[in-house]
Amino acid sequence: MQLYKTGIRRKKNREDKVCFKELSKPGKEPLFKLEEKEMLQIPGIEEIKDQTPENWYQTYNLSLDGYSMFPQPDPISQEEKAKIVKRFLSGLKKLLNPKSNWTFIRPLKLSLENCVRCNTCADACHLYLASGRKEVYRPNFRSEILRKIYEKHFTLTGKLNALLGEEIDITYDLIRRLFELAYRCTLCRRCVLYCPIGVDNGLIARELRKLFSHLVKN
Repeated sequence: MQLYKTGIRRKKNREDKVCFKELSKPGKEPLFKLEEKEMLQIPGIEEIKDQTPENWYQTYNLSLDGYSMFPQPDPISQEEKAKIVKRFLSGLKKLLNPKSNWTFIRPLKLSLENCVRCNTCADACHLYLASGRKEVYRPNFRSEILRKIYEKHFTLTGKLNALLGEEIDITYDLIRRLFELAYRCTLCRRCVLYCPIGVDNGLIARELRKLFSHLVKN
């Protein structure tokens, strides 16, 4: 692993650390921005400047990290946003239904239910390391968001925690940022090989993409 740590400057003060509840907050301003000085230094690669047009920050949703895999305008009305959240939860319910997702339901549920948050997968992830160890790029970060949504809506413990105010709010902004996070993963599944109990964060990312592809089509 020393090869991947070379050239990465780690910050002692984790100013870029994003908590789960921040993902639910509305707003166009990115939760954080990638800084070249913090990223993996590759010899021979010249400085890359951010060429994002200033008006894109208001026109499109770049609220995760200042970039978007799918630059599309957000819905205008709250009713439209609420419908998207409702469709997302309906799609998640189908993902967790053995009849509609019989091929992957077992490894998906095992991965959702058995992560111990040891973060061993983080040091195996090229994206996380190359970004300067940005919290949101940990393989289990996006999985943890889906896990919290799953627990809140489909488990008794999650519903009880929600009553105590301990769970994240399922908002359009959360869904939109999770959409972006699902496509930050390269699906190399290197994290699976390093996980001591075999939690498949790559599969979770792929299943998220499947869910979002249906959301966009419909």
